[in-house]
Amino acid sequence: MADVFFTNDFCGLFRNRRIVFIGDSNMRALYKDFILLGQRNVLIGSETLRAKLEDSCNGDQLIVSGKKHNGRDANEERVFDNGIFVARFYFITKCYSDYVVNTLENVVSCLRPDVIVFNSCLWDITRWGPKGVDVYKENIPKLMRLLQQLLLPMSTLFIWCTTLPVSSKSRGGFLIQQVEFLKHTLRFDVMEANLYASQIVGNHGFDVLDLHYYLRHQIHRRAKDGVHWFPEPMRHITNLLLTHIALAWDVLLPHRLETRLLQDSIDMRDEDRWNVDSSFPTVLQQPFFHEDFTSDVVPNNNAPFFVAHAPYSQRPQQPRNNQTLDDNPFSVPQQPRKNTQFRGGRRRRNDVKRSRNKRRGREIVPKPYSRGKKGPHRGN
Repeated sequence: MADVFFTNDFCGLFRNRRIVFIGDSNMRALYKDFILLGQRNVLIGSETLRAKLEDSCNGDQLIVSGKKHNGRDANEERVFDNGIFVARFYFITKCYSDYVVNTLENVVSCLRPDVIVFNSCLWDITRWGPKGVDVYKENIPKLMRLLQQLLLPMSTLFIWCTTLPVSSKSRGGFLIQQVEFLKHTLRFDVMEANLYASQIVGNHGFDVLDLHYYLRHQIHRRAKDGVHWFPEPMRHITNLLLTHIALAWDVLLPHRLETRLLQDSIDMRDEDRWNVDSSFPTVLQQPFFHEDFTSDVVPNNNAPFFVAHAPYSQRPQQPRNNQTLDDNPFSVPQQPRKNTQFRGGRRRRNDVKRSRNKRRGREIVPKPYSRGKKGPHRGN
């Protein structure tokens, strides 16, 4: 569901715009590739994606940093401003904390961003004790209530990105030696966390960009550590984000790539844009683009968001009782069952010869069976 954006398309979309990235190392890699695409049509290097706390990367500046370590108090803030657009990045290890509250308050009051891209999961469920999962489930609603209390401007688009797929052999980074045993079940914990977070965020009227869904078939482009990714999938994520923002802002796409999913997203955006009930607050009446592939509840037409790609269980089903092929276009005609009897060896060869000679008007006598060179039933 991603179009292909070049630098000129990027600059046309983000001219005089401000965007903020808040998250872990994968969000930092997305920030680096994002600002690079805004300057040149080249792929970012793998070493640049892995680097952290460097003084400058692709023309940005490191404004706040701590010591280079893998502790929970790691801190990094970066800013990029080239006169066309402004991008900021904040590294966090917990989705809701005093640092996150102060950061969002300063960002909303001072910067007034047009887009906020947020993600936090891996550090929350691995590095904050045995109750990290329970605390994570409590912090997601707190974060949503904080965003509602901050009274985001109507033009601000908040996008929650689901966590990317991880390997069962993940290593390094947040997986220190004390919690290395979690790597065997981490990929399943990530899927459950994405399910929970996407439902909570969507129910509060914010956008969800399901990166886990779109990169589940790209794990061969994942780095050796099992957590980070190569430049090619990172550029794909950037295009996914730009496509999402362009659809939300009702901006014409480049249309360099035509896919059925992309066209379905455009059609659904156009159809459901006017289905929002007027009883909702004005802040919720902007066009939303919600991609929730895990929810079992289909939102009605009065919901402040809509599902871009409904799962199979949510699609309209045809009646099963007394239906015919003409009534159900999705049914497959039943093929007559073939004879599954198998006859191998000489018996099968004799059957083939008998049927062939029968068509030719001749008959043959099959040779007796033989169990070897010795025996009473030796073939002629």
